[in-house]
Amino acid sequence: MRRGFVLVSNLLEDVWQDAEAAMRALFPPDSPGTDFGGVPFPTCTALDQVTLHPNILSFARRYLNSEVLLTQSEAWCKRSGLDQRMHMDFGNHSFVRPSAEPEALAAIVYFDDVEETGGATAVVPFSAQHYPSDAWRRMPGIGLPFANDRTEAEVGQDPFRLSLYDAEQRVSAKKGDVLFYRHDVWHRGTPVFPGKTRRVLNLVFKKPDCHHIYNWGEGYARGNYRGRVEAVVRGLTDDQRTVLGIPKGRCRL
Repeated sequence: MRRGFVLVSNLLEDVWQDAEAAMRALFPPDSPGTDFGGVPFPTCTALDQVTLHPNILSFARRYLNSEVLLTQSEAWCKRSGLDQRMHMDFGNHSFVRPSAEPEALAAIVYFDDVEETGGATAVVPFSAQHYPSDAWRRMPGIGLPFANDRTEAEVGQDPFRLSLYDAEQRVSAKKGDVLFYRHDVWHRGTPVFPGKTRRVLNLVFKKPDCHHIYNWGEGYARGNYRGRVEAVVRGLTDDQRTVLGIPKGRCRL
């Protein structure tokens, strides 16, 4: 995790057969549909055994050096050629700028080999060049207008943001692999091959005392994905923000 992310294999072998069958039932590989059709926890299927698997929980606890709380678990599929913009995930869950010490850990569990389906996750390793102290301000939806498509997001041709794509590393994940990454790591989804489906389970765990990191299913988190809640929070005083779990002086707005 020195680079901010790591791909781990062979964590889920004892539950994989049932989990794979459950994912196939939710998102058949050849069925029509839209991207990111999220099915949240609990699914009441074997996918829940993946979400709460002892090996995943152990990794999260060791990395965060803390007990952990689940804040997101959703089964997603991607069927399009969307070339996603570079982003960090913290803004989906919090109005607080990232801290130096990690407060949350995300994980992507892959149910397809990305070499066959496309849709690999591209990640930018930690470096002084690509992670200055104000890097979080350079993200569409935070310091810039929201856009999920790479072409739309990079219309301004900002040299810093363009350099992120030059530095990205595409993760060659296979079925059953788990990509763990910090909430403040630059990453993005790449296009799926025509006629293919890439299925994943997206997870997020946080430290229990980080009340400013909201559950994905809550109105704050989902509503802010496209910046809809920011106008409300922006107009509040520091004292009012504390009621929403935002520590004084740490709001990113």
